[in-house]
Amino acid sequence: ICRSMAKEFDNQSCAVPLDGHQSEKKNPLTGLVEWLPSLAPVWCTDVQFLCYVPPQVTSTGEVTPDWIEALDIMNNDLRWLLLQSHQHFWCQVMYDQTLQMFLDTYVQSAPRYVSLLKVT
Repeated sequence: ICRSMAKEFDNQSCAVPLDGHQSEKKNPLTGLVEWLPSLAPVWCTDVQFLCYVPPQVTSTGEVTPDWIEALDIMNNDLRWLLLQSHQHFWCQVMYDQTLQMFLDTYVQSAPRYVSLLKVT
């Protein structure tokens, strides 16, 4: 366990599910500290995940540069998501509609491993 994760676990009891935790957040309007549920939309970051589209292939059988660029953006967004704290990761997954749409389109449209195998 890395130190940042150990600190997070020390701050909140592992015996209580995340939806039973509360976290403090300073209200920007009043300056007062408020206690909010740890799983709430307020903890989400405004990220616009792209919808997955199947590979676009040119007439020569190569994928298009636009598709490769979109794939790089998707990889960067997912890398960012995986670097979030436990609380922020699950809030993003639960409340970010663009992430849910990305996951839905990926599961529906991504090439299956079996379809990529060449039968000899």
